[in-house]
Amino acid sequence: MKTYQVGGSVRDQIMGKQPKDIDWVVVGASEKIMISKGFKKIGASFPVFIHPESKEEYALARTEKKTASGHKGFSTNSSAKISLEEDLSRRDFTINALALDDKKNLIDLFNGKEDIEKKILRHITDAFSEDPLRVVRAARFSATLGFGIAEETKSLMKKMVNSGELSEVSPERIERELQLALSGEYLYLFFDVLDECGAIKSLFPELNDSFLKYTKQELTFILNHSSAITSPQDRTILLLFYISLTSKKFDNVINFCERLRIPKKYQEMAISYIKNQPALHDILTTTSEKIIQILEDLDSFRRPERLSNMILIEELRSQASSTYTISTKSERNFLNKCFNVARVINAKSIFTNEDLDKLSGALIKKEIKINRIRAIQEFRNSAQI
Repeated sequence: MKTYQVGGSVRDQIMGKQPKDIDWVVVGASEKIMISKGFKKIGASFPVFIHPESKEEYALARTEKKTASGHKGFSTNSSAKISLEEDLSRRDFTINALALDDKKNLIDLFNGKEDIEKKILRHITDAFSEDPLRVVRAARFSATLGFGIAEETKSLMKKMVNSGELSEVSPERIERELQLALSGEYLYLFFDVLDECGAIKSLFPELNDSFLKYTKQELTFILNHSSAITSPQDRTILLLFYISLTSKKFDNVINFCERLRIPKKYQEMAISYIKNQPALHDILTTTSEKIIQILEDLDSFRRPERLSNMILIEELRSQASSTYTISTKSERNFLNKCFNVARVINAKSIFTNEDLDKLSGALIKKEIKINRIRAIQEFRNSAQI
């Protein structure tokens, strides 16, 4: 029985990065032996075990055989006779087929270290084509690592797309790869890779030529330069914002979310941004009533981060030399000041506790809105706007 550190954690260490997770492969063992050593089995489709002390995952070395279409159509063999080479050869790219033995000696059977140095994603064998999800994974690794795709791998990916098997990949897996790509420093490469191999129209038909030629770079710039837009939710909303901005259609956002099963609240927040972003350009001359309507539509009084994120997006878009009309700094500052004036007004600032016990919720809400409009108007008059 031998244990090896394998995969992405080895790759990351070679690249000088701190690995997030460490994967281990066990050669020469069986399920019975693993359990006898205190490991707890958790894998259903193939044996994976939790180490009794470190709680890290250990998988028995295995081979895979294609039995049906799609990325789930495989049978596995995790016999104690499976070698490390057999296990590594089933992996997607040479850079992920690396291992370290118990003495930290590198085992590199497919020249993965050289491909890391060349910043190239290269498939190991033609068995790569048996899993259509690997087309999307190639694009995701390109986005997160900044690596190019080897010519022979590009050719194979095009054949995989033409076979139609990409339609077998579940929406959840596509959305998962998209989320990982959105956290990548080279997001634009995710779309470039999929576009070049012909997969973009089947996976993301809402992305038009304007997005693919121009907007993906702007989106990448904003995600790389914003310390506020970091959560998967905010990154997804920003992507949805750009999908609608380039297509001028809310339906594209709705279809995108429904097909990939993205939470509806993301869709709703993105659409509220999209609907109200143009109003920024007229904010200095629009009515106080309209300003309150914009703030309410963004749900800013309950979720102030929505307004701050919209303002931040506009600011970053101006820095990215956008091809679109961007609001000015004075317009963004004015809307933010209006919000700060209005947000301090609430039920307790208007009514006594006795009043609140007697009045209906609808009346309280109405009075709050009236007072917020009045406060913004007074601010505008004092600022001579």
